[in-house]
Amino acid sequence: MSGAAVSEAPPCLTRTRQARPASIARARETARGMLSGEGFAQALATHRVHPVRAVRGEVLELDGVSLRVPGLAGWPGPPQAVAAAACSLGPEIEARVSALFKARRPLLALALDELASEKLFRLSERLYARIRREARRSGLETGSPENPGDAVLPIQAQAVVLRLSGMDASAVRADPLGMLRPLKSLAFVVPLGADFPGSALRSRCATCASRETCGYRAR
Repeated sequence: MSGAAVSEAPPCLTRTRQARPASIARARETARGMLSGEGFAQALATHRVHPVRAVRGEVLELDGVSLRVPGLAGWPGPPQAVAAAACSLGPEIEARVSALFKARRPLLALALDELASEKLFRLSERLYARIRREARRSGLETGSPENPGDAVLPIQAQAVVLRLSGMDASAVRADPLGMLRPLKSLAFVVPLGADFPGSALRSRCATCASRETCGYRAR
């Protein structure tokens, strides 16, 4: 490192890493009460189904929109339709987490951020379950949900998926790098087809680049 001095971790984060399990448990309980009682987590969820008009290589032609799916060959078959979905907890959580760090309460800030992520994942699972129910009523089977940034869809697809989902542009947006704002937001697509095999459904973690280090997989 060219002899350069390595800066030490900020004292607040050092203390957080050394926190006792009892302190972590108390912080999570306090954060859980904040999430359920203060009303600043604004759960938003929406989806729309779009018929696939044509498949051109790795590009799906929908009504007036082209969706590039580099991992299309990994889908259970040519989709008849695609459900685009998005969900968010709104901007207040990240503002509260930032305020807690500034107030030198890092343990509570991290607990709130972690529980909010868990809440967002549960919201996305409920949205996916709704898509599956509606698809079955229409005589269609569902593939697994695919998030932009995973192996199937490029991160640049975030803006297109958001638009296809029908999410209000003032509620959730994608920045030029594909990051969703607010941060506690998710977008995904689900392929729909009449002849998908029963084995088509897989864990949504299967193609995630962070699957080996993710702390939420076992929860």
